[in-house]
Amino acid sequence: MKDSNTYVNRELGFSIEKPEEWIFLPGQWALNLLINRPDPSGEVNDELIKHAQEPLVYFHYDHGFDDIVLPTVCAMHRAMGGLPSIDRISFLNLQIIQLQHVFQDFCLIEATSDGLISKKPANIIKSTFTSYNLEGEGLECLSRCYVIFADGCLFAVEMSGPLEGRFRSEEQFKAILMSIRID
Repeated sequence: MKDSNTYVNRELGFSIEKPEEWIFLPGQWALNLLINRPDPSGEVNDELIKHAQEPLVYFHYDHGFDDIVLPTVCAMHRAMGGLPSIDRISFLNLQIIQLQHVFQDFCLIEATSDGLISKKPANIIKSTFTSYNLEGEGLECLSRCYVIFADGCLFAVEMSGPLEGRFRSEEQFKAILMSIRID
């Protein structure tokens, strides 16, 4: 991949590469997508929005269709604060509870607190859920959430896209995962 396809944050010691044909979007745009997302249950997840922060980096494959879940990658950074006392298994269970709360039809495929990404311990969750477009039509998603623990902070990298069809991006997601570097 070219240098223009690599996001680097030297201060945090974090980098990730996007596929050539994918595009970076400003973090504030990604935050607005979260805050303005349609909520099929009629209840706004105020707690999620209250704690939402602009991502480090957000990129996706822009196929030009509004009615198909974009293959998307979003990376966030958080200081651990009071979390160091929580073991990774407990943290993983809290992640799963949050996902069940956010997505009505959340279905866990696999979860482990024994992951290793860029030589750092990681929680890994693979799941499916339904995302809704602006017209309220349900779209089946496959998601992978990686929470990587590093020296008093954590990096959360979320990769999601359509469960099936021509824009399913498993090979791209594998390459993106392998590109993650944390110093």
